[in-house]
Amino acid sequence: MISCYEANEEEALIIDVWKSSAFDSFMIYTTVYMGKILVLLRYVFLIYSVDINESKRHIHVTHNVAGYKKSCKFWLEPEVLLDENKKGDFTEIELREIGNLIEENKELILQQLDLFYQGKPVKSIRK
Repeated sequence: MISCYEANEEEALIIDVWKSSAFDSFMIYTTVYMGKILVLLRYVFLIYSVDINESKRHIHVTHNVAGYKKSCKFWLEPEVLLDENKKGDFTEIELREIGNLIEENKELILQQLDLFYQGKPVKSIRK
């Protein structure tokens, strides 16, 4: 079962995930915190709490189109680079646009990520 509770429209979403295993008689409970850090044009830039331990910083980008959510991932270090394994259903034109937006706003994105990684409140910025 997956249930969602919106903690704050502008800032975050809490996702509760319950998993059961045929081999185990107990349930595993995980809370994933998703910080919405920036909204540019029609794209939402976010980070998941489970990603904090990854060696390189990155950002997830989503866009809803007629109820269908597109999603991709860009590495921010050492340079802005699309994760080819997670480019979703975005067109090449959309991916270039997203990459350019990240380049133009990289300093702001990194500042927001710093707050998130430090466990400080992150207010979503809309530009």
